[in-house]
Amino acid sequence: MADFIVAFLGPLGTYSHQVKYSGVFHAIASSSAHVGVIPQENSLFGSVTETYDALRREVAAPGFVVGETILSVQHCLLVPQGVKASEIRRIKSHEQALGQCAAFLGREFPGVVLEKVSSTAGAAETISRDSTRDCAAICSRMCVDVFEGLEMLFESIQDAQNNFTRFYLLSKSRENQLPPPAAPPTKALLWISPSGSERITNLLATLDLPVSRLDRRPRPQSSQLFQALYFVEVEETDATAVEQALGRLLMQGAEAKLLGIW
Repeated sequence: MADFIVAFLGPLGTYSHQVKYSGVFHAIASSSAHVGVIPQENSLFGSVTETYDALRREVAAPGFVVGETILSVQHCLLVPQGVKASEIRRIKSHEQALGQCAAFLGREFPGVVLEKVSSTAGAAETISRDSTRDCAAICSRMCVDVFEGLEMLFESIQDAQNNFTRFYLLSKSRENQLPPPAAPPTKALLWISPSGSERITNLLATLDLPVSRLDRRPRPQSSQLFQALYFVEVEETDATAVEQALGRLLMQGAEAKLLGIW
């Protein structure tokens, strides 16, 4: 059996095991990976805007999102071995992790500089090579084993124990679903851009499907100020109903695209 290749955000030790967002999409589009995994929403800190911005730019084909999975996220504070809490002047992590640990940081490190980086594991890798020894990283406990010279100072520092992240599974082909679907698809993701003065509420009425979430992102290339793209997730539906709804939106003059069905 040929290898099944999964692209994820890195380096090793991040929560999507857990390369930049565009790198995941390019791996899928070029067929160098069968499935990609990207974070979509955190239960404490909300939507992962980088994912929607990447979807806005990078989508290669209908059916791009082929599934989802949910992962419990437990953050730890790692330091170079021997560094004490009183010596920490900077804490690095992805902005989602910093936000998910805001109460802990305000209580334990009120005067420390918070530095945003591209991934939690990237933060751990950086402090493992930092000779100043005044910097900590918020990341997975796994990073202690991945990067030499680190130790855990605090464990489970997220603001709530029910900290979960939902991930989209991406592929060019719906045959590459991981895990394979147990039933016909019931969810779909579309992006919709109103034309002219059209209101999104009117387009949602035209869509006429059960909407489970709605996210808005700017459309920088538009000639109109504050033109937006809306990412609409629907549920309790099927492929035929979604295709029909997409046709109605296009007939009404909106720009719309199916980004996935699972």
